[in-house]
Amino acid sequence: MASEYLLSLINDVLDMRKIDHNDMKLFEESVNLRAIIENCRDILEAKAAEQEIELDITGLESFWPARYICGRFL
Repeated sequence: MASEYLLSLINDVLDMRKIDHNDMKLFEESVNLRAIIENCRDILEAKAAEQEIELDITGLESFWPARYICGRFL
């Protein structure tokens, strides 16, 4: 688990370097922020349940964000 996190962190740093040096282009894309948050919640709830931790995600039911644009690698 820690090794996967470290590898992900290293890859993120390398990607940032590519962006800084214009070796990687970004384009804009509409995303469903609520769906992304719900997917994160599902993953976190499963991990928390393994450790017998209860997550309190109050207010998610009423969260309806506007349409968002994010950068994505080409």
